[in-house]
Amino acid sequence: MHLLIAAAGSGTRMGAACNKLLLPIAGRPILSWTLDAAMAAHSINWIGIVGQPLDKESIMGLVKNYSKPLEWINGGSTRQE
Repeated sequence: MHLLIAAAGSGTRMGAACNKLLLPIAGRPILSWTLDAAMAAHSINWIGIVGQPLDKESIMGLVKNYSKPLEWINGGSTRQE
């Protein structure tokens, strides 16, 4: 099974200064918790992360130590794209 993680949000509606998936919970970015769960799921064999180019470096820096294939996918400039 493939998993797409929607990570293109800016966090502005909640008043965050960055992408909400990069905000920490219990000392780690929210996205790290999601990726841990995806790595533990035996049925998931590929992960695509859809995000904004602005966040690519920060997000891909989090995924370098994970074992399943991960691919960055540029999100559109609007929610609909």
